Amino acid sequence: MSRNIPLEEIPDSAIVPEGQYNAEVAVTETAATQQAGKLMYKVTFRVVDGDFAGMPIRDMFVIGSDDDPQAKENSTWKRMGGIRWKNFIKACQVPMLSAEDELLAALAKQRLTLLVGIENSEQYGQQNRVKRYLPFGQPVA
Repeated sequence: MSRNIPLEEIPDSAIVPEGQYNAEVAVTETAATQQAGKLMYKVTFRVVDGDFAGMPIRDMFVIGSDDDPQAKENSTWKRMGGIRWKNFIKACQVPMLSAEDELLAALAKQRLTLLVGIENSEQYGQQNRVKRYLPFGQPVA
């Protein structure tokens, strides 16, 4: 029996156009950067409505620094990666939990709105970049 492959329905790219998207947190994981082993969080969002429903949007939050790769010092969290991480948590409207495992569990399946742009990378080509995190359904002001 032959399988029908819906080639007309398969997107040409995993890049969504610039814009605002309602999304759900699909995966949040702790990782380390490849070169320096800095603490980071990888998040995969899934668009929940519109023409791009189901499409993934990925983001990374590098928290560690050259001086403190595992982000053990409070001062390390006050840098750009920590600020972006906090803005993401606030947009998800979950409690500000300091226990990492509890926080990651609370973020699962949370909905929020993403303001997404497109960036060109020499290494990876075109890719989506989350510019802003907003509570679910909130329009950009």
